Amino acid sequence: RLFLEKAVEGAPEAGLMHYHLGMAYFALGNGVSARDHLTRAVESTVDFKGKDEARETLAKLDAS
Repeated sequence: RLFLEKAVEGAPEAGLMHYHLGMAYFALGNGVSARDHLTRAVESTVDFKGKDEARETLAKLDAS
């Protein structure tokens, strides 16, 4: 299990945590989980550094 999975469980509404977990899944080639967590990150009402990268990565996932 990824350490970030535990962090998301502890803060399920934290867009930043979903962003980091989504990017980790993306790097591991797990597009389904990456899409899920990056979507949650983008939908977060809180702005954070990386939100634009999350949108860009989602676009890459949607294009594939």
